[in-house]
Amino acid sequence: SPDNQWVANPYINPETSSASAPQTAFEFTMDLRTGLSLKQVLCTSHNNEIKYLGKQHASLLISSATDSTCMNQDVIVRYRLAGETIESGLLLHQDENDENFFLLNVQPPARVTPEMIPPRDYLFVIDVSGSMNGFPVKTAAELFSNLAKGLREADTFNVLLFAGGSQTFASQPVKANPTSVREAIRFMKDTRKHGGGTQLVKALQRAVTMPGSDDKSRSIVVVTDGYIDFEAEAFDLIRKNRGNVNLFCFGIGSSVNRHLIEGIARIGAGEPFIVTSPGEAKDTARRFREYIESPVLTKVRIETKGFDARELQPSNMPDIFANRPITLSGKWEGSAQGKIVLTGITGGGEKYEQVIDVSDANRQGNHNPALRSLWARERVRELADYVKLKASDEAIHEVTSLGLTYELLTPYTSFVAVDETPRSPGIPLDKVKQPSPLPQGVSPQAVSGHTKPVSPSNAHGSPTVSGGSVPEPGGTALFFVSTIVILFMRTRRCPE
Repeated sequence: SPDNQWVANPYINPETSSASAPQTAFEFTMDLRTGLSLKQVLCTSHNNEIKYLGKQHASLLISSATDSTCMNQDVIVRYRLAGETIESGLLLHQDENDENFFLLNVQPPARVTPEMIPPRDYLFVIDVSGSMNGFPVKTAAELFSNLAKGLREADTFNVLLFAGGSQTFASQPVKANPTSVREAIRFMKDTRKHGGGTQLVKALQRAVTMPGSDDKSRSIVVVTDGYIDFEAEAFDLIRKNRGNVNLFCFGIGSSVNRHLIEGIARIGAGEPFIVTSPGEAKDTARRFREYIESPVLTKVRIETKGFDARELQPSNMPDIFANRPITLSGKWEGSAQGKIVLTGITGGGEKYEQVIDVSDANRQGNHNPALRSLWARERVRELADYVKLKASDEAIHEVTSLGLTYELLTPYTSFVAVDETPRSPGIPLDKVKQPSPLPQGVSPQAVSGHTKPVSPSNAHGSPTVSGGSVPEPGGTALFFVSTIVILFMRTRRCPE
């Protein structure tokens, strides 16, 4: 309602144990299967024991039955793998609906040394349109300068400035020596080249066709505020060229186009980096440099032999970086046999090959039902970019079908709760205002004047704002169950 400034359920008084509040329960279960040896698993948010069920298998149970305060904060689990070299793990799932799924995880080594890094080639695509004047252009120059200081003799770079048109620092990638770096910075700071519109897609089209080296890890670094309205075209171009180049995006500006920046990061299998003020620039630029400066396997290719894999997500593979493992999910048909061959180029230009035996993975177990949802979720994410921006009937139909088939929340499908508890038709419903705990560290003053804290004595009578959600019927317990969580999508190594 427009006249409501706050929409909330009644909450439990922090001074009252949530265990004493009526009809409140919480349970979270995690089943972690990695396909690779685990070195450490930590639950940093709750004091609960991690149970190791095997070298590649761990579980966690969090319950209000043993910890009455467990439901007032996010559940955070961090894990670290044991590998000191590039390693791959494979999980399989044979579905009862005659659909089989797999997930391949390629993990960088725990520590990356300089000799592990292949030669690198960077192309900086920098927005110098009118909206980038001031600290955005200055930050872009500093970002390039700091990254260039870490380049080696075998590395090369180039710079492409774009606004309404585009122009390059050199016709070919140049060696990363101090002289060429200084000249490139002067080229970037030349204000005669600044101003105008933001023709990002044309700049990307030129960037992906510019000459590079077949034996180097080639990365395009886009620096922009993203003031465009044709994101779908940019996403499509990046998807088609993923596997040939790595594409990273660094957003600068007080009001960046986050849909563009985060979309480019997601499609490129990376993380978004955004700077909204000069005070954030130095630290964010440092983290960005550390993220993109250490490729460990380039020109990655996946080939199957005797294993009928199909409908792969993603369809082509980016490079593996020290801070970026990659995953490949898909469906398979026939027998769980054959091989998956991973190839690429590693430090010193040496060829790399790893053969994963599907039969070995099958012997470890083929019941990993989360793979079904993970594959479908990635497919929905890919389609969602086009649905949001183009709303084509074909994409909408496929997203809806995926949501219904694989039980996913999408823009066109929802979860509906149905209570089948028998009830006599003559007994009226009893509306209960179900209290929930406030987030850890949040004072009741945050909602002062909108709702009142609930204690066991007033759980049925505390007021709630019109529009607040109140579950029915009265005897139903409030609990959340989260099961089968596979943390493949993003790995963050814990400190030693």
